[in-house]
Amino acid sequence: MITEQILVGSYVNVSEVRTKIDEQLLESINNGDIFEIEPIKLNGGWLNDFGFTQGPGYWRYDSSDSENVEIFISNDRVNKIHFNLKDEGYSQFDEEIQDVHMLQFLCFHRLKVMLSLKDS
Repeated sequence: MITEQILVGSYVNVSEVRTKIDEQLLESINNGDIFEIEPIKLNGGWLNDFGFTQGPGYWRYDSSDSENVEIFISNDRVNKIHFNLKDEGYSQFDEEIQDVHMLQFLCFHRLKVMLSLKDS
């Protein structure tokens, strides 16, 4: 797991417990004090809880009237992510997006939105 992709607000498993990263925990991770960090696999439940809506073969999150992100689920279950940004147009990431924290990282840097669970 690439710890540079973990932000305050990211969800990961720490010592096998689902954890939302806060500033103190992030500092401990960056200092190398915490080693048992595992990604959480991205699935429809997480996308729904983050506020995405499901369409035929994709999930969509609208950040504003003119900006959104779509995640396409291919037959081999690899998630592709597309951003529609008002200043930059359409951009696509062909890398596999399979973990919750990676989706949060990309949305934070591209949409300036930190995805969080609806009840958080």
